[in-house]
Amino acid sequence: MLVPFLLVVGSFVARVVPAPIRAPIQAGLICSGVVVLFAFPFVQRYGANGGNPSILPQDYGRGLLTVLTAVWIVTAALVVWSWRRSKPGAMSPDDVGL
Repeated sequence: MLVPFLLVVGSFVARVVPAPIRAPIQAGLICSGVVVLFAFPFVQRYGANGGNPSILPQDYGRGLLTVLTAVWIVTAALVVWSWRRSKPGAMSPDDVGL
């Protein structure tokens, strides 16, 4: 069930997102997917025991949202950087003396 979903999302991104910013978007989606897959059992609290509050003591849903926010802030910064870099007349490293 996961593979068909990933194929649909991948083909959508390939068709809709412009080439200069496609790589950062794909990287953000991949990182988000890995984080969500890893955190899902913790967010659902699988294995929690009412008699032992030290098992899964954190608010993992909030932690997941925090990590996803950080991933997409970095992704947005990379999208802006890639977009500006791809514009005609953008400065090259030779223009700044590097």
